[in-house]
Amino acid sequence: MFTIPPLFQDSITLYLLCLLILIGGQIIYATVGFGAGMFAVTLMVILLDDLPGVVSTILLLTWITEVLVLSREWRYAWGKLLWIIVPPLIVGAWIGTKVLASGSGEALKMTLGAFVAAAGIHFLVTDIRDRRPQNSEAAAGNGLPRIRPLLGLISVPVALTSGILGACFGTGGPPVIVLFKSLKLDKRTFRATLLAFFFATSISRVTFGITEKTLGMDNVRAGLWLVPGSIVGTIIGAKVYKRLSEHHFARVVSMLIVVLGLTLVWTSM
Repeated sequence: MFTIPPLFQDSITLYLLCLLILIGGQIIYATVGFGAGMFAVTLMVILLDDLPGVVSTILLLTWITEVLVLSREWRYAWGKLLWIIVPPLIVGAWIGTKVLASGSGEALKMTLGAFVAAAGIHFLVTDIRDRRPQNSEAAAGNGLPRIRPLLGLISVPVALTSGILGACFGTGGPPVIVLFKSLKLDKRTFRATLLAFFFATSISRVTFGITEKTLGMDNVRAGLWLVPGSIVGTIIGAKVYKRLSEHHFARVVSMLIVVLGLTLVWTSM
């Protein structure tokens, strides 16, 4: 327990760098509901050159943010949509864990990254042009758009793809984030629903990671060493979130979608 876990290659310097990276990732995650995989996984994989180890370790740490935020915000999650997207997510997580265990699947990221970056640029341009409050369509009724058949039809492959990417690379957010952004949800519903989706992702990935032996005690030890960074990042991110207006939140999400897409393209090359 008190010796440096193998993930950090017996180097206290690498451990401290990973701790700082994780704090940054969890700040982003707690603020907007995604980004830990984009930021922390990408940088730690570059630093440590161990994709399965980093993905499995970060998985254990995102639970802290998900539980801390959802314990206060769960009532704002969009339950009806979650009932539609969680089952295909579980199937995708199973497929993705199989791919992670086999060591293949890199080719998928470039196409997805290009699509996500393009979608993010579109959203960012729209946010800059439109200065009206977000979610004007949902102002009436319970504040949520109606779930039309087309939305339900699109949501299934989106959730399936997110599950696969989350299990393979720890970056399962892009497809479902683009979907949520297109629905123009207010920032509280957006973040709560997204974190509930990722919490279901985490449960599925842990379950399949144990059965496929991609998640072991070395990952648990490394995760325990990084817990302080996860807690600090979550606390700071929660404070940043409270200071963001709906309009600024929309812009931040759009910019992160662009960065996320370009990061996926870059890491797949």
